[in-house]
Amino acid sequence: MQPVRRYGVDAAILFSDIVVPYHALGFGIDIVPGRGPIIGQPFTSSDDLSRLHDLQDSDIAHVTATVDLVVEQLAASNTPLIGFAGAPFTVASYLVEGAPTRDFAVIKTLMHSNPHFSLNYSIDSWP
Repeated sequence: MQPVRRYGVDAAILFSDIVVPYHALGFGIDIVPGRGPIIGQPFTSSDDLSRLHDLQDSDIAHVTATVDLVVEQLAASNTPLIGFAGAPFTVASYLVEGAPTRDFAVIKTLMHSNPHFSLNYSIDSWP
């Protein structure tokens, strides 16, 4: 909060690390020095979706508490908060690729070889 107070910025940004969604959904991920986030058993088909559990409030209670605290601290200065976390495609690409990628070949192949899978599990179809 110190930089926000000190410099009177237009907004504060709360960054959530890429590992947070995986742990919240019950799916482990390791950070390998020099390589980045690594999934031990990447997804290979829609059957792998059964390895995830439904997100519960308790899974992200630490995130919610952090957001609430930051919003409370920002209220006095009327400074808006911008949240930043892994976008759906980014999160999905790590689950499918298993590691950082520049070409996204595995997830693109999965999406194009099974359009039903990519349509049914797009962000637009989530409740």
